[in-house]
Amino acid sequence: MIGLVCESATDTPKEVLAKSYVRMVSLMVILKDKAYRDVAEISHEEVLEYMKHDIPKTSSPQYGDTYNAFEDLVKSGYKEIFGVTISSGISGTYNLFENIANDIKKKYPDVNIKIIDSRNISIGAGLITYKISEMIDENQTFEYIKSKISDSIGVRTNVFFLVPTLTYLKANGRIGKIAASVGTFLNIKPIISVNEEGMYYDVAKSRGMKESVNKLMTVFENWVGKRTIHAVGIYKSGNSDQTNEYVKKVMKRIKEMEPKYIFEGQISSVALVHTGDGLVGIAAVLD
Repeated sequence: MIGLVCESATDTPKEVLAKSYVRMVSLMVILKDKAYRDVAEISHEEVLEYMKHDIPKTSSPQYGDTYNAFEDLVKSGYKEIFGVTISSGISGTYNLFENIANDIKKKYPDVNIKIIDSRNISIGAGLITYKISEMIDENQTFEYIKSKISDSIGVRTNVFFLVPTLTYLKANGRIGKIAASVGTFLNIKPIISVNEEGMYYDVAKSRGMKESVNKLMTVFENWVGKRTIHAVGIYKSGNSDQTNEYVKKVMKRIKEMEPKYIFEGQISSVALVHTGDGLVGIAAVLD
């Protein structure tokens, strides 16, 4: 049997999290001096409220929580396990998963674990988790899944997103190859993605959110080209009328591309800390 462990910042669709062989580990959201488990102990709304007067911090999942997630699968009879994290170029969770995989294998030598560095973020990583779960449900072998996912990352998977301000990415040291001051006074918004090194970079720029949403879709459509979208995720932060209108506009154009599966939702509280309110993002895994 094959098990699967992901972390909360992957924004893995709830349909996948509900599967019996999947475990999700929470990263930590820190408000002042108190740490909360993402999803389990703090909500999107609570973080947004706190961000009105201060900037939260985040940290990797707790060692014990992560170890227990893997060991629980082992004790349930799973001898082959995948772990999926957001990009190692942005987060330390990949290294934590690798260390725990080594510790688990020392205790259970007959267990095979593969940690996947998605080189992606949010639903971009979550769609990789989804794709693995789909192949598990199809009774594909561990080695087959490992090979297919390795071939997909950076080639048939990608994420593009847009935020009203780069303040939070800058404050949390996640700015990568993007200039935080870019176009501030000109209201220029970068379309952000993750490069081959797993770092943020700006793909394109446009002026104002309305125009930039159109640019976001153009960039996405150009990346897809004539290929077929297997699954797409449209995610946001916050719940303002304006953000919802942008999402509705993106959804309309996405449906015209006829993807096989569409997921819609909000980014995790951990991701929210780094991006702020008003994010609009698209991710896809292609056939």
